[in-house]
Amino acid sequence: MPKNHRSIPRAERVSTIVEAATRRFMTDGYHGTSVSKVASDVGIRPSAVHWYFASKSDLFAASLRSVVEEGIAAVEQSEWTKPEDQVVLFLTNRKPYRLLHFDSHDLLAESPEVLRIHDELHAWLDSRLMAAVQERLPEATDLDLARDVGHIMFEGLLSTNKESYPIDEVVRFVINALVGAASG
Repeated sequence: MPKNHRSIPRAERVSTIVEAATRRFMTDGYHGTSVSKVASDVGIRPSAVHWYFASKSDLFAASLRSVVEEGIAAVEQSEWTKPEDQVVLFLTNRKPYRLLHFDSHDLLAESPEVLRIHDELHAWLDSRLMAAVQERLPEATDLDLARDVGHIMFEGLLSTNKESYPIDEVVRFVINALVGAASG
């Protein structure tokens, strides 16, 4: 006999909804996704989705958090220990999720949770980038400008589908440019 929804643990129900929502947000974007479509994908009523997520932006935040945490965990569990390689791995693996990042910008002002996740992602990426830059510079080098430029670079890489060069080439180019600027 198949399980009814009450016999499925809450965490599993939430996970199923977030996975379906993530697929929708990735293909249809935030504005093209509705709670009704997500509910239909899972085989439940929209009111059941709202039982767990008060609004579509809360559901989006859960999807974004899932994607970011999954990406960071994959990098941290990988054999890649060099900071620049970790950045490349993260950005390469997250390519399918760029639409989520792009759409997150529309919600930054209205959703504190989306803002928090966005900032956590950038803090992690910025820390990896600065570790890669710092490896090549004297310890006392001021990296404030390099950090800001790196942050801007990540926004561009995470928010565009246009890719003229492989990500690893772009990341290494930026690191070399930041090292040159910070040392000069």
